[in-house]
Amino acid sequence: MLESPEFAAFERELDFQHRVRSFFDGASELTESERQEQAKALADEVVQYEEVGKVSAAEALTLRLALVRIGEPDAVAAEKATSELLADYKERAERGMDEWQNRPNPVFEHYKQREADIVDEVMAMDEIPGGQTQSEYLRERLLEARIEARKAGTAPSP
Repeated sequence: MLESPEFAAFERELDFQHRVRSFFDGASELTESERQEQAKALADEVVQYEEVGKVSAAEALTLRLALVRIGEPDAVAAEKATSELLADYKERAERGMDEWQNRPNPVFEHYKQREADIVDEVMAMDEIPGGQTQSEYLRERLLEARIEARKAGTAPSP
């Protein structure tokens, strides 16, 4: 088990976490060039961990901002890097939200098709059961379909 790739990956992650903590704890004792070099290397690793899902976007952004703040001695360059990071993550978040909102949901589409079928069926009826008006019966049938779909987790609230 100690020879497994999973264990080796776990050890690398623990080592990374240790190096991040050590950097933040001892950054004031490093020279400016050592701080810049280590901050850059850690930021690159954060990006890699984010890409494979080992670090969330929020965690990665927080870490990368802290690394810029500590690793970049030039205030103007640090502000520029901070602004660029924030803009990049904001754009990625907006793009992700757009993709999520625009992805097809076959279950919901099935519900919407069922809804359209009910409307067509009720509108084509010559006689409405139970002495109801067409509107009342349609409303009742659509409500039943919505309740059924909500139980299955496919319909919006009325």
